[in-house]
Amino acid sequence: MKNTILAVCAHDEIRSVLLRLLSKRENTIALVAADGAEMRALLEAHPVEVLLMGSGFSETEEAAMKQFVAQHHPKVSWMAHYRGGSGLLESEIRTALAQRGSEG
Repeated sequence: MKNTILAVCAHDEIRSVLLRLLSKRENTIALVAADGAEMRALLEAHPVEVLLMGSGFSETEEAAMKQFVAQHHPKVSWMAHYRGGSGLLESEIRTALAQRGSEG
């Protein structure tokens, strides 16, 4: 079974890196969004298991996105990844999927 991970990040370069890293994972469909509107559209169009929140948003923007996910997509696991290498990212993803009972 493939897991869909949606990374939301305001920075173009970081978003590109996240897409590249997530796309390398076996059994993973990687999606990226630049803002809350794009995030909402992707969540409505795809079954997402994990939402990875990246950097570049104000506290207010991030809180609004988190509230939307909690209200409209409560089964989506929310994780923040603001910095760290690919090893840390992989560990965080495995933890989020394990908590859901999905494959890592």
